[in-house]
Amino acid sequence: MKNIKNTLVFLLYWFLFIFIFIFIGKIEIDRIITLLVINFIIVILISFLFNRLNNIFSNRIKYKLILVVLILISIDQFFKYIVFSGIYKISILKNLTFIEPVINIRGSFLAELFQINIPFYLYIMIYFISIVIIAEGYRYYIKIERNNFWTYWTLLSLLSGIFSSLINKIIWKESIDYIFVNPLFHADLKDFLLLSGLYTFIMEVISNKNNLRKIMHWRLKKEVKSSKKFLKFLKNDIDKILRK
Repeated sequence: MKNIKNTLVFLLYWFLFIFIFIFIGKIEIDRIITLLVINFIIVILISFLFNRLNNIFSNRIKYKLILVVLILISIDQFFKYIVFSGIYKISILKNLTFIEPVINIRGSFLAELFQINIPFYLYIMIYFISIVIIAEGYRYYIKIERNNFWTYWTLLSLLSGIFSSLINKIIWKESIDYIFVNPLFHADLKDFLLLSGLYTFIMEVISNKNNLRKIMHWRLKKEVKSSKKFLKFLKNDIDKILRK
């Protein structure tokens, strides 16, 4: 029953994402049914895999997940090397409809969306602050709540997304999306990792009764108090690292 509920949440999460594109007119009416059927099959398979990993989660699985993420990041960078080196133009990849490189010279989706140029050093600062907050947020959460596949994959996916973006900025100087999810958007493996992380974050929120209770009884005063506790935890953790 729990696995069925998780699958339904995943279906709702992904199809809500699809319907946003339908609403803004990115998808033609005659293609909606085909797109929904294909997505339904893919989502069911991914949901089955995630539920299975959550059921057998252990320290051994942790290390295997790290290896999987490292392999995916390596594959991601390998494809970008093919694009920049010119190999793509003479390879079989050029004939694949779902491979269509697009270069974002502004370096990120948000920068392109708002047509702004963000300096390199500002990206580095944002990445560094994000890594600290995500890592410490994870450590704080598993201390006061629990550690499972949902929380761990959220951590891995977010950190891998940041490191992938950092590699792009340092090596390629630009952001490259080469996977064409026709007719929705261009993306790379990093983007799918981040999407999966958002899903596991949602699953942890709704599957943990304590989280639901906090949402139902939300009070500003409580949030301020919780934030102070986290900042104290963050300060103590950084002090321990600096003493070493």
